Amino acid sequence: MDEMTAEISEMPESIVTQSAILYVQNEYKAQGLNLDSMQMRYVLFSGIKMLGLALLGSCVLLAVLVPLVSPWDPTEMNAALGSQGVSLAHPFGTDKMGRDLFVRVWSGAGISLCVGLLSALLNGAFGVLYGAVSGYAGKTADLILMRAADVIASVPSLLYVILLMMAMGANVGSILLGLCISGWIDTARLVRGEVMRMKQKE
Repeated sequence: MDEMTAEISEMPESIVTQSAILYVQNEYKAQGLNLDSMQMRYVLFSGIKMLGLALLGSCVLLAVLVPLVSPWDPTEMNAALGSQGVSLAHPFGTDKMGRDLFVRVWSGAGISLCVGLLSALLNGAFGVLYGAVSGYAGKTADLILMRAADVIASVPSLLYVILLMMAMGANVGSILLGLCISGWIDTARLVRGEVMRMKQKE
């Protein structure tokens, strides 16, 4: 056993890793399981992943429910309740304006989740469409479309957000629009490259 351990320790790490992978695959095949089911079991039964999933789900649930069921409005000011400490009525206390911090935290979390999800969906959808059209059209149309994307990408997205908030006010719509102005460009470039590669194969 000691000689075998010494031989394994002297082997290159890549060979040891490949041997371990083949061994695990053969073991699962002998049990009638494929790699997909093994990966699914690992995801479902890994304690750390389940803990992270539970925490994420709890945050999303609180972000949705707390602003709906709480008697306190996240924007309503009440000088009589200003700067109160932690209590059952106000788990995080209140600010100088008398606004409940617990409600404000989860209300802000809900807004952040909405903006993140919507911007990802909109940027993904528009980026795929724009890149597919540019890659499929090719030649002059592709040149014009991608140079327009380069011009848009030359301005930082944060600057778009600031300018739109100054013009439209500080609201979810202006933030979302600012993030979507240039957020689709990386997706469009990837899709364009894949479409052009598929065209060349044909």
